[in-house]
Amino acid sequence: MQKSEIHWRMVIKEQAIWLASLVPLMALWAFGGRLPAQIPSKWNWDGRIIGWMSSKELVAVCLGGVGLTGLFCLLRYCARPRPMQFVRAIDRLRLIYAVFYSGMMLYVMRQAFLLSEGLQAADPLKPVLAGIGLVICLTGNVMPVLRQNLLFGIRTSWTLSDEEIWRKTHRMAGGFWFWSGLVLMAGTGIEPYGLRSALVLLVALAIGIVPAGYALYRMKRRYGA
Repeated sequence: MQKSEIHWRMVIKEQAIWLASLVPLMALWAFGGRLPAQIPSKWNWDGRIIGWMSSKELVAVCLGGVGLTGLFCLLRYCARPRPMQFVRAIDRLRLIYAVFYSGMMLYVMRQAFLLSEGLQAADPLKPVLAGIGLVICLTGNVMPVLRQNLLFGIRTSWTLSDEEIWRKTHRMAGGFWFWSGLVLMAGTGIEPYGLRSALVLLVALAIGIVPAGYALYRMKRRYGA
């Protein structure tokens, strides 16, 4: 593949990432005048609304998605060395999180419109949890090719100080995150809701603790500490 073609593909991908992160702001510009004064921001585990925000607060939250895209952009350009495989992995992560964040913001707006019409989804948390599970799966696919950095990944003193421990930890973590995401997606319809909340908590703890514990195991095995 010629360098010019690679360059234009990267330019198009970059534009797509930023466009995805700006979609909620464009939706607010187009339809914000029709939003109710109070917009739902928090739900409990059985789907009841327990928190609200104003339209100005929603704008600030949407800007957070643009900031997240910028943070990943910083990671992409600051990492040294920067092999193409790593750049592509970071770009996939940027696109995954930009689409997910924007999707969540559009979902919140949809819920606000439904409530203004006197309607509400039967289980508003189900698509949110399914989306989180999908993001965990996709992140797991990217993890094995991540290089050492200070912004993303299993960042412990053991992984950051030893490139081999970093590589082996992220290779294991990639598979673990993938299957954990599938478990979360499969469990979104669990009833009663207490069991679903327990599953979410278990997955959230496991995807952090298990890879960190594995990194400690690799460190002790390598250095006999």
